[in-house]
Amino acid sequence: MATITRRFFETTSAANMASIDSLEAAYSAKFKTEAEASKIQNAVEYGRRVATAIFSWAATDGGHQAYSRIIDPTYIAHQWKKVCGGMPVFNKLLHSTCPFVLVIFPLMFILALSKKVS
Repeated sequence: MATITRRFFETTSAANMASIDSLEAAYSAKFKTEAEASKIQNAVEYGRRVATAIFSWAATDGGHQAYSRIIDPTYIAHQWKKVCGGMPVFNKLLHSTCPFVLVIFPLMFILALSKKVS
């Protein structure tokens, strides 16, 4: 999660990057008590490969830097299309990141909240 989060939010503040690093370190420490080091390393490497694949796919249409074009200058209201799980997409760049936006980001948010609660 930390790999893809860092890449999708590459322009975030140093404080936010430190929070991502901190959350990654906390989970790393937690998992060390729950599984063998080799299994953890395999999972980490697999997760990083998945993150790289998602980010690379998003880069094919500019979705990897959608933050830099929040408003689409070619937008015309009557041309909204229902995509991405039936949600209207107001920025065509977000279309490539739908799996991230609909699945991974909410999970990341829940995990961050659970850290703050515990």
